[in-house]
Amino acid sequence: HALDSDLPWLGYPYPNPAKEELTIPFRVPERHDQMPVKISILNGTGIEVATPVNRTLGKGNYDVKWYPQGESGLYLIRMKIGQQETKAMKVIIK
Repeated sequence: HALDSDLPWLGYPYPNPAKEELTIPFRVPERHDQMPVKISILNGTGIEVATPVNRTLGKGNYDVKWYPQGESGLYLIRMKIGQQETKAMKVIIK
C-alpha cells in the first residue's frame, strides 16, 4: 500500500517477553529520508534506560537489536523521527 511506505512505523518487538535479546523492527518513510531517528527504551517509571538508535537514517526498513541489561519488568519503546514521535510499544523483560 503506497500510504504505508509514507508513514513512520514501529513494529512489534520480538520475542515478547524477551530475556537476552530483543529485535525492534521499524521503518523510515520516504518523506523522512535522511532524518534523525531515535528509538528509546523507558522503564516503568519513565526513565530512559537505553537508546538503541540515535542517528540519521535513510528511508527503508530496519531491525535493531537491544540487549536488556537491567531488571525484569515492563518497558516502553518509543520512536521519534525528526520532531515527530510515533506510538510507543510495550515489552516485557524476564
